[in-house]
Amino acid sequence: MRFMYKGGVLACALILGSAMASVAGAQSVTRLGSSDHGTGDNLGHDVDIYGDWMIAGAPGHDHNGDGSGAAYVFKMAGSGWSENAELLPSDSVAGDSVGAFDSVATDGAYAVVGGIGHSSAGANAGAAWVFQNTGSGWTETQKLLPGSVVAGERFGWSVDVDGQWMIVGAPQGLKGECYIYRNTGSGFVPFQMIVSSDQVFGSRFGYSVEIDGDRLIVGDWTGVGGLGGAYVFDFDGTTWNETVKLAVADAGPRPRFGLSVSLDGDNAVVGAFGDLVNGERSGSAYAFSRSTGTWMQTAKFVPDDGAAEDSFGQEVAVSGDVIVVGAHQHYGHSNYGAAYVYRDFGAGWVFEEELVGPGRFGAAVDVDAGEIVVSAETEENKGFLYIVEVLSEEPDARELVKVTREKIEKLDIENGKKRELVRRLDTTDRQLERVTDSGHRSAEKVVDGMIKEVDRTADRLIDEDSKEKIKVELVKVKEQIKKERLELAG
Repeated sequence: MRFMYKGGVLACALILGSAMASVAGAQSVTRLGSSDHGTGDNLGHDVDIYGDWMIAGAPGHDHNGDGSGAAYVFKMAGSGWSENAELLPSDSVAGDSVGAFDSVATDGAYAVVGGIGHSSAGANAGAAWVFQNTGSGWTETQKLLPGSVVAGERFGWSVDVDGQWMIVGAPQGLKGECYIYRNTGSGFVPFQMIVSSDQVFGSRFGYSVEIDGDRLIVGDWTGVGGLGGAYVFDFDGTTWNETVKLAVADAGPRPRFGLSVSLDGDNAVVGAFGDLVNGERSGSAYAFSRSTGTWMQTAKFVPDDGAAEDSFGQEVAVSGDVIVVGAHQHYGHSNYGAAYVYRDFGAGWVFEEELVGPGRFGAAVDVDAGEIVVSAETEENKGFLYIVEVLSEEPDARELVKVTREKIEKLDIENGKKRELVRRLDTTDRQLERVTDSGHRSAEKVVDGMIKEVDRTADRLIDEDSKEKIKVELVKVKEQIKKERLELAG
């Protein structure tokens, strides 16, 4: 396995089947396979990382028949990642392709996996299965089926889960739609079906999805006139409403804009792997941000070494100040791919590094809390996952976050609401853990994001007084980081 780091000073590291190795600019690289790896499994066809949990799809796995598929859950414990569970839907059969495309997701408490070839509700109508983390293992709790059955609808093509919300896309219905479910405490129940405001017959609305708290984004790479689009919805306390359509006009005639989407609070990234900027299907990606209620494009990403057929932008991910864009065919002649990392330290998005590896490396990417996961789904004809840690410790700030967490635990609010706030604070702690000692400005931004998250999350969870108490503690964290930065500049 070869990783090439191209950020700042050019450097490289050679990794030949080792489990972990050093990479320039990163703490470590971890290579993972599954416990029952088989030929043609395609482990990593989709990936999702959330804090200490990660899930990967393997649609070629044949435990329940040829191409029935599976998903694998991994957990960070102690000093490394290890497989925690293999998720096999109880009634999956040959050809279900569980774990294909954008069809695995977890928030640590629940996991959802889609099977686009499942036909119990109609030929290739699809299904999605919900698994709950009981603390001692993962238990299948529900099977979700499309509300209005259309053969070939491919319900489960895209999925995501975050707290009380779950979303399942069915992009190959008549126009494409997404189904939103809400956790009532006794399971996820149908809440609302959404469609885009301008969809037409043959639209692929729901091809890609991501949900973050009370906001979600849905991609439709066909869109009106074939230009594609990404649609942002916000929950107003009663219903989910489309608030903006993200679109671009400089990506060519059929850019496939919206084939991949990712969302983190007020930041979004959308892939357009059909962009002709560096040749046929060379691809691009676009960053958007929301400020004072308005979404605006903030960057267009085009790799300096881009070429025709790279498929740059077929996979994208954003978390905090990190964006990752996959280009799994970047070195197509040698079966090598790439993943490009971009950072925003407060002055706009800039290129930081390029990771290169074999086996359609970059076919799936995700990032959370300073950890990047990139799949190489055809490596050794089985598929492997690579987790790259790109940031380092900020111990004093983290100690303050720990104190804040303890104070949240003591607040007189419902346990369910308390858990959600603590879960989001734990994500902040993971981000701070990996902020470089010289990157205090980045740490300040992480805490700023948490303060905004408390504003957004707490409004619907707790009273104003409790919310302000949490914010006071987080401001102390930020001020401590700023003090350390000034001392270093000294």
